[in-house]
Amino acid sequence: MLLYNPGYHEGRIVAGAAFTHCLTRGVVMPLEQPEWDKMPRTGAGTVGEIVRRGLALYTQLLEANSETGRYIQAMTLFDFLAFPDSYADFQKVWSVVIRYLSAELTPERTRLERRFHQLGSGETVVDPTEKKPSGKPVKHKTPGLRHRVVHEGVRLEEILPDEQRLTLWRELDSYLRPILNHMMMHSTSTFDDYTKIREHAFTHLRGRGKPATSAEDEEDIPF
Repeated sequence: MLLYNPGYHEGRIVAGAAFTHCLTRGVVMPLEQPEWDKMPRTGAGTVGEIVRRGLALYTQLLEANSETGRYIQAMTLFDFLAFPDSYADFQKVWSVVIRYLSAELTPERTRLERRFHQLGSGETVVDPTEKKPSGKPVKHKTPGLRHRVVHEGVRLEEILPDEQRLTLWRELDSYLRPILNHMMMHSTSTFDDYTKIREHAFTHLRGRGKPATSAEDEEDIPF
């Protein structure tokens, strides 16, 4: 949401809800008010505090002044939401993220696992032209997108053209939303309890009509 202060002639993008007036359409036909009970309750459990911080990081992501900075902010947000109180290897981060997006032992889970390797440190591919002396195929590790941006210092704008970057933002957003939505639903839980709950996050979200697991299923893309 973009808020504008006419007194100071400045605007700001915020994540979350900030309504001080009742909006109407047509002739005094009220719009549906935000569902406040679904916003995180920060005083009742640590998950609410985590998701509140997560929304603040999401705002910083939206306000990043370059697409490379935005991408790095998105990777940081995945790290934080998966392991808010400790460091974990990025492969472990993705192993948490994938629980929100697909069921186990499904083609979609397999597709996402491969995609996360491409987005992260890279994937191992078989070289069709080389073999080891033993006759076994030679495998090469191709650098992933995160590895190239974070560790090699390559700008995202140098790697992907405009259209592909837009597709990437839609994809990353479709991964972030289910996590934030699910954490809001359990904002009164302690994080220790929540780590057990999120093991079945996809089943829970699917039962509520969420989440979309592909960029094509998302309509309102904020960036």
